[in-house]
Amino acid sequence: RNRDKAEVFEQALARVSHRLAEVAEASAAELRNERIADVPPRHPAAAVPPPAKLSPQRIDRRPDWPGLRKRQASTRAVGARRQARRDSR
Repeated sequence: RNRDKAEVFEQALARVSHRLAEVAEASAAELRNERIADVPPRHPAAAVPPPAKLSPQRIDRRPDWPGLRKRQASTRAVGARRQARRDSR
């Protein structure tokens, strides 16, 4: 008896879900058509120019020369090797 009730309920739920999907699809199409109708036609001459490139808000004042970069890379490598030794234990 319970199985029969569940089957009837599932069939009704499937019908409702199918109908709801149809209504949602129709509503989406209607809204899409309204939005398309509301957009004015574009003229190529009235195109908006690209925005001007903004300058950075903060200038990077950290020192940067080849010797310093090399030293920093070496320091990072030492740390990586040390971490690798720890991880291998």
